[in-house]
Formats: sequence, C-alpha cells, structure tokens
Amino acid sequence: MIDPELHLITKLIIKGKILRFGRFKLSNGLESPYYLDFTLLSSRIDLLKTLIDLVDKSIKRRLGPIKIDRYIGILEKGAVITIPLALKNEVPFTLVSSQDGKIRIGTLNMGEDILLIDDMISTGNTIIRVIKNLREEYGVEVNHVFIVLDREEGGMERLKEHGIKVERLVGIKEILEALHKLDVINQEEYGVVMEYLENMGVQ
Repeated sequence: MIDPELHLITKLIIKGKILRFGRFKLSNGLESPYYLDFTLLSSRIDLLKTLIDLVDKSIKRRLGPIKIDRYIGILEKGAVITIPLALKNEVPFTLVSSQDGKIRIGTLNMGEDILLIDDMISTGNTIIRVIKNLREEYGVEVNHVFIVLDREEGGMERLKEHGIKVERLVGIKEILEALHKLDVINQEEYGVVMEYLENMGVQ
C-alpha cells in the first residue's frame, strides 16, 4: 500500500504539472534530465494549501514536539513554502539569499529556535553555506532543516556529516516510481532519471 504522504504529493505533482523532462541547468551548475518546480503552485492555491498542510504534518511527525520561534526560507524558490507555512502556524519568518546567506526579508534574534525550510536539496552546498553565514554574521544557530523534496544527489548525507539535523518529506526516486506505476511517466523518462541518479553515485 502506497504511503499516504507519497500518494498526496504524487497527485499534487500530477495536477500541478510541475515536473518536466529535458535538459536543465541547475543553480549549482549541474545539468539535470528533470526539473520539478514548486513555485508553479503559486498559481494553484488549492494545491499549494494541500502541500503546506502536508509539509506541516510531516514536520510535526518527523521532528516531534520541537519549539520553533522562527522559520527561515531560502530565496528564490524556498519562499513559496516558508511564507504560507509561517502564516499557517503564526510563526515569524525570515528569508535569506541563496547566494550569500544574507537576510533579504525579516530579522533574526539570538537564542531563537530556528527551522530552516527549503523546497528541495541537491548537493546541500547552498544550505551549508547559508547556515555557516547565519552563524558567523548573525550569531544564530539553525537547529533543524526540513526539505520538501530530496533530489538524492548526496545533499542530505552531506548535511548530516556537518552535524545538521535534517528531515525530508519525500525523495525523488519514490516520486518517480509512483508516477511510473501510474503510467504518468514512460519507461524512457523513468530510466533516464534513474541512470542520472546512479551516475551521481546514488545507490
């Protein structure tokens, strides 16, 4: 039986038409055979609300009853998750640049319990850079990180190696397998991405 969270996010991806195949240059310089863009849900508020509810429940289930004083989101794509999640829980939020980790919107206070939210993770280098800058420039520690989609390119493992507590909602292989079983993507599309992941060193 398919996991309820996986079932919901798979339906959401199908309805929102937010997954594409081709050749895409990622912000980290890598070339990917697929691109999944949660910011497109800004035009589908019904689906965005479903995703935020799913993320909220998953955070509480996976991280437990942790205290959260502030959400931090990473521009430019993480904001579509961070802002509505903060509003839903009536928790302050801050948005920082993906390039230099500096605050673009909001403030930070020392001693706050912070949860960093991002829409997806690839190598993990952006999040590590952001957390390092927040510590050095603003004197704050990020206690937990939550990722909506793990591209399964080593980022989660890299964060853990740096002592960062990180959880995810779903991995790309789970999504691809579910979409393939539903005949939403064909064997060629499925095979190309799985080969890409294998070449990235993902077992």
